[in-house]
Amino acid sequence: MLRDWTDSYRFDCISPEAEVLFTRLIMKADDYGNFFGDSRIITSMCFPLGAMFDVQEALDTLASRGLIMLYRVDSKDYLNICNFGQRMRNGMKRKFPAHAGESPEVAADSGKARPERNTNRIETEENKKAFDAFWSAYPKKVGKGQAESAWLKADLPDLDIILKSLHKAKQMPDWIKENGAFIPHASTWLNQRRWEDSGMDYAALSSKRVLGLSADQETPSQIDEQDAKSWLEENYDNIEIAGSFRQWPPHIQKEYLTKKTN
Repeated sequence: MLRDWTDSYRFDCISPEAEVLFTRLIMKADDYGNFFGDSRIITSMCFPLGAMFDVQEALDTLASRGLIMLYRVDSKDYLNICNFGQRMRNGMKRKFPAHAGESPEVAADSGKARPERNTNRIETEENKKAFDAFWSAYPKKVGKGQAESAWLKADLPDLDIILKSLHKAKQMPDWIKENGAFIPHASTWLNQRRWEDSGMDYAALSSKRVLGLSADQETPSQIDEQDAKSWLEENYDNIEIAGSFRQWPPHIQKEYLTKKTN
């Protein structure tokens, strides 16, 4: 016998898509409320004819509302339906590994499975402050709920590493052009582990003549490095670019040369 979630405030606030997913997860979960946590497997098993919405987004919503918990065992993703409420009976079958939070008498039934790590982070005050620091630094203030959900379930490095990587990302041309139109949502940045990106090798890109310059414009070899540095500090005081003019991002090189020749 399963419990009724319909009178739950957390359940009442989720999207229709998340509610559909939650209902189908209840149908598929084992006697302990556990199921696969990989959105690709969930899509194939819960929506064999195809889902009409983003299953990963709905999964994140359920996790952020505390209706499911995501965890990992032996490098595989699983989920647990919180407060599943299945009545204990003889002959209950476990189809998926236990998670770290299960009581000893329940977890004992899981055999030798050992959770690597509960990827759904406990919402401690420390974690909340860390996320707030990340959100404050992230330039695109869109989808905070999804970002917080991604933050809680991600296997993140230290906050300092995240913030340093984010500072570097904010200097990338795609993040600067068109008023940040190409900045990804924070949840996407976290889910794709973008803090591990090394970025573009501008030194390699700048080894040739700057693209788009006419034949009568100056070449990088004719640049007054001191003048160029002063111009950079005046026009891009929020960007840290080390090295000579040849190592600048190409779009900034072109801007400098164009203004100097006009």
